Amino acid sequence: MPEPSVRTVARSHWVVFAAAFAILLMAAGTRSTPSVLIDPLHEEFGWSRATIGFAVSINVLLFGFIGPYAAALQQRFGLRRVTIFALAVIAAGAVATTQLSRPWHLFVLWGVIVGAGTGCMATVFASTVASRWFVARRGLVTGALTAATASGQLVFLPLLSHLAVSYGWRWVGLVVAVGALAGVPVVLLFLRNYPADVGLRAYGGSVYGCKPSPSLKIATNTPMYTRMAEDMDFNAGAILDGAMTVEEAGRRIFELMLATASGQPSKSEALGFGADEFVPWYLGAVM
Repeated sequence: MPEPSVRTVARSHWVVFAAAFAILLMAAGTRSTPSVLIDPLHEEFGWSRATIGFAVSINVLLFGFIGPYAAALQQRFGLRRVTIFALAVIAAGAVATTQLSRPWHLFVLWGVIVGAGTGCMATVFASTVASRWFVARRGLVTGALTAATASGQLVFLPLLSHLAVSYGWRWVGLVVAVGALAGVPVVLLFLRNYPADVGLRAYGGSVYGCKPSPSLKIATNTPMYTRMAEDMDFNAGAILDGAMTVEEAGRRIFELMLATASGQPSKSEALGFGADEFVPWYLGAVM
């Protein structure tokens, strides 16, 4: 299997970044909707702005409160599954909002359900993608993904306002739902949990999670070793290929450990990978 070029590897990381940006952009319509719905709901149902504002407050509260729990769910179930679930929740809540008739419907649908969904798509999503996929350019990626939500509001707000005035406020919920659902195929096609899922390392970093000091990386199969040969120290997949016995592999790994302990640099150390990955003490603000 031919080894991917540096340009191909770099492009793969930026494809994931573009997919994450598009997902956040599509889900951003929910942040524009409250300001569009206040007057139409007040006119149709006679609800006070304080009542509508209370539902928006619940939404904003959950938007921030869900973040740490969303990060835990992403760690346990995977970034892709949690993202798809969040987009589906947003879409379901937005569609159901078109049928509301009581204030508590608004509290539950837009406040709790949509608020929980958007909480999973908040800054935690951007920081997870940036930290897993990028070492170099991590600040740029984090800033760009965080800005995607604001950019999405600029895109959706004029459209949603026009729909509410020209066709009625229920069309607003439908468009928000379509925008959220449009992110699902993007997740399925382009987003991955970790770079290692497609045989890559983080952009500008090592396959190991911090600066190797020292560490030896052993590939469990030959295709992985072939894709990542520049940063893998030993191919244990040769055992499965029948090219090496378990005893021979064990002896070579032991000899490699002795050589590394005696000062021979590992692949990552020799190439300088991972120098920016282990930072025990950050200076300045951290998002």
